[in-house]
Amino acid sequence: MNRLNKKAVSAVVATVLIIMITVAAVGIIWAAIIPMVRDSLTKGTVCNDALSDVSLVVDGGYTCLGSDGNLSLQIQKGPNAKVALVAVDAVIFTGGDSKTKRINITNTWNGGTSNISGSLPGNNEFKTILLTNFTGATKVKIAPVVSVGKTEELCAATQEVVLGPCK
Repeated sequence: MNRLNKKAVSAVVATVLIIMITVAAVGIIWAAIIPMVRDSLTKGTVCNDALSDVSLVVDGGYTCLGSDGNLSLQIQKGPNAKVALVAVDAVIFTGGDSKTKRINITNTWNGGTSNISGSLPGNNEFKTILLTNFTGATKVKIAPVVSVGKTEELCAATQEVVLGPCK
């Protein structure tokens, strides 16, 4: 066995290989991790903007419960153009139960035991939406649904409004 004929990798080649492996690893991490972090930060920022930009209007008597069981919601959208409002989830409380109804930008949905008429407001607008068959509803919350890139993000529910009778 001749130990003198064995060849080894030189120190320069080993150093270059280690540097190339490190650069490749950093590139892979950069390509995979940074977009995930950026998307998470964007989702949080967009929901914060939406929560401050979309609200139920309490004054004026348009957010109320009619004697016929129809629930009227007046929704206000502020001026923030960065908030791409796709829908609003209305959480309606009746006694100890709650139901969630999705109100889309252009409401074409009719189904179940309640119908929805009306559409969501644009920038600097108020819109009144009518939901039928909610006799006994006591309070309501809304949760904005916003567009973040190619996905929709459901934000937390906003202020809780105790329903009074419609005038």
